[in-house]
Amino acid sequence: MSGPGIHLPAAEAFELTWRGEVALLQPPGWQASGVVAAVSTRIGGVSEGAYRAMNPSLSSGDDPARVEENRRRLVLAIGASGWPVATAHQVHGKAVHVVATPPELAWGQGISPRADALVTALPGVLLALVVADCVPILLRAPAGRGVAVVHAGWRGSAAGVTEAAVRELCRLTGAAADDLEAAIGPAIGPGCYPVGPEVRQEILLNHPWALAETADGRLDLPTLQRKILEREGLKPKSVLTSGLCTRCWPDLLFSYRRDGRASGRMAAIIGLEKQE
Repeated sequence: MSGPGIHLPAAEAFELTWRGEVALLQPPGWQASGVVAAVSTRIGGVSEGAYRAMNPSLSSGDDPARVEENRRRLVLAIGASGWPVATAHQVHGKAVHVVATPPELAWGQGISPRADALVTALPGVLLALVVADCVPILLRAPAGRGVAVVHAGWRGSAAGVTEAAVRELCRLTGAAADDLEAAIGPAIGPGCYPVGPEVRQEILLNHPWALAETADGRLDLPTLQRKILEREGLKPKSVLTSGLCTRCWPDLLFSYRRDGRASGRMAAIIGLEKQE
């Protein structure tokens, strides 16, 4: 679970895997079942300065040519070279976009839907969203029937983006919620995420049960997402949760709260392997 110079806690749920110079955080066993899935780290790219090194976000202020090379390396590292990549213009809302046809343009080119969750049943297509403190969630239906990726910050959490993604994946694939599996990636931890009373009020408006996750002027987004998934019907044993706080791992992860506007992003990526 660790690599050169990086030693993850023994209890960390994601595996740190190295593909050449690129380091990925991956849910154990998913690739063996025909699902390629990972959250990128900041290791293995070509960006410089505050964006060092694996920054896949064009909206962060980084050099576009370096971002494009980072994206190429990520797709290659995850084992999906040549696959089309579907992404979205993330707006911190609850909209879910179903990718029903393979994207014709490369990652990030052309007009992207305004959405914070992507769902597909198509093999050979990658879904990708970027995060830097918000919660990345990877979802898979059984038997290779479909996958989803979710970007859940406090606004999306309050609006119900995770619930909407679970329901759309179930609708698209015919799977029951208790057949789904989820992997909640690294996000800012509750000890590093103070929030005001207006944020607490927004969260509790649609999630009145989330008192513990919004207590003491702090927000526990990973635990909130786990509870949302379980309340939607996922089995507790089917929800994998990373214990890594983005703010506390500067050599491995980007953090907007730690680094400000000149911060890179991690990519949450998932796709169904092509059927031979």
